[in-house]
Amino acid sequence: LALLRCVGADASQLARSVLREAGLTGRVSSAGGFGVGCALGQGALALAPRFGLSTDLPARIAVSPTTWAVPLLAGLVVTLAAGLAPARLATRVPPVAALSPLPPTDPRRPGGRGRLIWSILLSGLGAALLAGALVASRTTPSQASVGRYYGPLLAGLTGAALILTGLLIGACFWLPRLVAGLGAVLERTGPGARLAVANVRNNPARTTATATALLVGVALVAAMSTGAASLKRSVNDLLDQELPYDLALGATSHDFVRLEPDQPTEPNPATALPADLLRRVEDLDSLTATLSAPGAELDLAGPDGTARLIALGVDLERADQVLRSLEPLRGLDSDSLLLSPWVADQMGWSQGQELTVSGTDGAAVPLRLEVGSSSDLALALVTSDRLAQLAPQAATQQLWGRLAVGADPVALVDDVQRLIDDTANFSAVAALRGTAIERASYERVLDTIAAVAIGLLAVAVLIALIGVANTLSLAVIERRRESALLRALGLTRGQARWMLTVEGVFMAAVAALSGLIVGVALAWAGVGILLGTARGRTLLAVDPVQLGLTGLGAVLAGGLASLLPGASVARTAPAQALTTGQV
Repeated sequence: LALLRCVGADASQLARSVLREAGLTGRVSSAGGFGVGCALGQGALALAPRFGLSTDLPARIAVSPTTWAVPLLAGLVVTLAAGLAPARLATRVPPVAALSPLPPTDPRRPGGRGRLIWSILLSGLGAALLAGALVASRTTPSQASVGRYYGPLLAGLTGAALILTGLLIGACFWLPRLVAGLGAVLERTGPGARLAVANVRNNPARTTATATALLVGVALVAAMSTGAASLKRSVNDLLDQELPYDLALGATSHDFVRLEPDQPTEPNPATALPADLLRRVEDLDSLTATLSAPGAELDLAGPDGTARLIALGVDLERADQVLRSLEPLRGLDSDSLLLSPWVADQMGWSQGQELTVSGTDGAAVPLRLEVGSSSDLALALVTSDRLAQLAPQAATQQLWGRLAVGADPVALVDDVQRLIDDTANFSAVAALRGTAIERASYERVLDTIAAVAIGLLAVAVLIALIGVANTLSLAVIERRRESALLRALGLTRGQARWMLTVEGVFMAAVAALSGLIVGVALAWAGVGILLGTARGRTLLAVDPVQLGLTGLGAVLAGGLASLLPGASVARTAPAQALTTGQV
């Protein structure tokens, strides 16, 4: 560049030459990527029938003008944008630099004050948006408009993007400090490690440029993995609260009648389950425990009227072995009646009021009202002993079951349905719910989405690792005389290769650690916003296996990326590098 300036090229010509090179790179790379993408898409369509997909898929991919124009244009624009900074630097090269063997740059200078200010502003703004989205997601009414419902989600995504952008812009300030801290531990392992850490620490600009690309890839993979694990745990918890059983057999009545004075009301008895059917279902090997719930029609007299509904009796000791969560039964004891929140709201009753409960034999007992958290179990629940007092002839109306470990929920539901069909003299419609199938379905969907996303993001990690190899190769060229001098002073070929390996592994480890921390933090915030808007309880979780494999894969790949640069250093004779300055 300096030589071109000496022979008359001005700054604008140098800038245009760099941008033309970037444009050519963008066009060629975008066209190649488009071709590879089309080939992969066609291959996926060819393999789809082998996986038993029921959806009708075309035999060939459809390529429209938009299909090829968008990726080609995006690749060109992004590459040109990436070339702006190098083009600007090219205009600053003075002609006198042609007389100097090395550019007059200071590799220790991390960045200017403007970069630091922008990093702090973007990170602070992103954190404020993320915190505001978390608060808004918890306060948005459930019947809010679409804009208010999705507003916290959009604000959270924007905040996460700003935080990540701010961290990347300011990486040249905090990454070298992290490298220095972790390098102090690694330096104790030997002279090769000390030299590698010194090389990484002495050029923070190059280290930052290398580590940030890998940091982004690892952060995105960690965010998807952690988000899927947290969503899976939270959804399972929500199902445990709403539908705490794996299997439910029996038609539960969701109707109640407000009794008016001097107005006769027809009884509405529930359909009892045949004893033979109950015995055969309880004997299924795929059920580890079952709970039979008798039911009877009860009259509830409260301050603002009387209601008639079907209540179920629950054996609390047995329920602990069958139900996945006892939260829906919280407050239920022999002196209380657990009522659906919907019925309590319709009758105008509140928590703690005393109700007079009358059964089929005319007995009436006072019970404390406990308002439940769900209407899915039954409209009203009492203990089995209390129901036996109020309705001695109550028959089993519901059967709840717990799926055995490793059992197939779909096969269980099919077996129970076959038993229902084979039951003689049972013409009533029996409701069958397999909530274990819902759990398995949700988990399968989340696992599939996470697997696809992580597979795509792994490409970003691969690209980042190619960047690690390129950076190490450039570092070998920049330190050719230094490496030759070390070889002349006694550094063996193995130690030279080990030095480059440790350098690659160290940079990959720092980037992986930073990416895992950032990804997990942003994923937890995103899950909190999503489930806050959806009115679900947020249970944060991590998948230690996936995170461990992600970090380990990045570290191992960093070591593999150093093999070629390490071999280049090891196979060059010291005298040749010192005399010619080439490696």
